[in-house]
Amino acid sequence: MLRILGLAALAAAGLVVVPADAQFGPHRPAPQSQAPQQMDCDHPPAGMGMDRATCERMNQMAASYNAAQSDPNAARPGDESLTCDQIKAELMQQPWQRPDQAHVAEAQAATSDQMATTRKLEAEGTAAAAASSAENLAASGLSAVNPVAGEVAQRAADAHAAAEQAALNAKAKAELEPKAQRTMTAMDALMGDVNGQIQSNPRAPRLMYLAQQRNCRNY
Repeated sequence: MLRILGLAALAAAGLVVVPADAQFGPHRPAPQSQAPQQMDCDHPPAGMGMDRATCERMNQMAASYNAAQSDPNAARPGDESLTCDQIKAELMQQPWQRPDQAHVAEAQAATSDQMATTRKLEAEGTAAAAASSAENLAASGLSAVNPVAGEVAQRAADAHAAAEQAALNAKAKAELEPKAQRTMTAMDALMGDVNGQIQSNPRAPRLMYLAQQRNCRNY
């Protein structure tokens, strides 16, 4: 359940997604708390496949999570002295309903698909950069022997690199945009399952905030 909440809140509230069977680790010095920034829904981030409605729901979820951190109804005496294990134990007792498992599966599959595509495109970009470097090196070597021929070769190498970059950018846009849209749609559905519970049970996000403050791992 906690893994699913983390997945839904990842973009909206900065929570960490961890393996379901991970161990709950010790805490380390607390980082500074920062309120989640609200996205400009008139100009959603480019390349994320996000429409205005999804952007607004993400902002609403971030605001709900942030409000729960200081909600007096969510605080308990002794909160500041809770250990990571105590936070986890109380989190596991919270009355959360499991999100729709079809929404969970689709969100996980969409995220994995987008990440795999990103890694593939990054590998292609690395290979193209290596080929461009080889062409530039060859042009430099030719310039040492014949400056005129070397300049021609360098111009050709530059033009080829520019064309390759443009092609890679177009390919990345064509391949990543639908993956990003799928991820946003899946996350939107999952947020619908979770957001109402954050608002009705502010104690759970309060506990997650305390865990973040202590840098508890794998919660």
